Amino acid sequence: MHRLFHYSRQTLLMMLGVTSSLIYPGFCLSDTALTGRQIMDEVSRRHDVDSRFEVNEMVLVDRSGEETRRKMRSYLKIQKDRLSKSLLIFDAPKGITGVACLTWEREGSSDDQWTFLPAMGNRLKRISSGKKSGDDERKRGGRTNYWMGTDYTFEDLLPEKRDNFRYDRVADTNWNDQPAFVIEAFPADEEISTGYQKRIITITKSNFFIVDVKYFALRSGKLLKTLTLEGVKPIFEATWGAEHSVMDNHQRRSKTIIYYLEQDFDPKAFPNKVFSHRYIESKKHMRR
Repeated sequence: MHRLFHYSRQTLLMMLGVTSSLIYPGFCLSDTALTGRQIMDEVSRRHDVDSRFEVNEMVLVDRSGEETRRKMRSYLKIQKDRLSKSLLIFDAPKGITGVACLTWEREGSSDDQWTFLPAMGNRLKRISSGKKSGDDERKRGGRTNYWMGTDYTFEDLLPEKRDNFRYDRVADTNWNDQPAFVIEAFPADEEISTGYQKRIITITKSNFFIVDVKYFALRSGKLLKTLTLEGVKPIFEATWGAEHSVMDNHQRRSKTIIYYLEQDFDPKAFPNKVFSHRYIESKKHMRR
């Protein structure tokens, strides 16, 4: 799942007009013959972009229905080694201005992730990537912790490493009267660090767009939260996106809604230095 913003394991997909068959370079498969991994590979092939800048509004809804609104920016760029770097920044309200999360994707090892809290000094703090049980890791400030009171954990902000997961295709479904694939995603082995026992991913067949992800708790196996992408439409050339997303936390009875207000896919829209420690620790990321 690694498209928040991926669309948290963020979800920008390209429409190629596929209906009853799927064409890969060199061969053709009907959608009934596709494996779960092939479907996820096609999702990635269609939605992965080399550069993305966004301006978002975030709405936190607590269990009593009270709302808190935040403004944020996000940056993502694929580097020369074809691995990604991303940066999320809060711009408002004043009390969290400059709070940031920096992620560097690594090949063959755990990704590097840091958080920056201006009120706590001028140093980035590394987020633990160790393999621990969910509750223990939360106590130690690991990746199963929720980020800044949202319903997204640090893990949710990582890019999806498909080799780290087993994707089992289960019975197809209909999503808002659209035929859809359903994939169950499990850690590939016990060494994979994750706070989830599994995820159930729903993908519309017409455009291979991820419209719903259900997250199940690591220990209990109970449904923990559901991510839904709404207002799906073409947003850039052949690329599709959502007008907003809703992360509904069933355990905490809270929601995090993200509205995607501005998007720019031009690689020249921002410099690569925004992903450097020096840039953030000198608080240049707080200027616009």
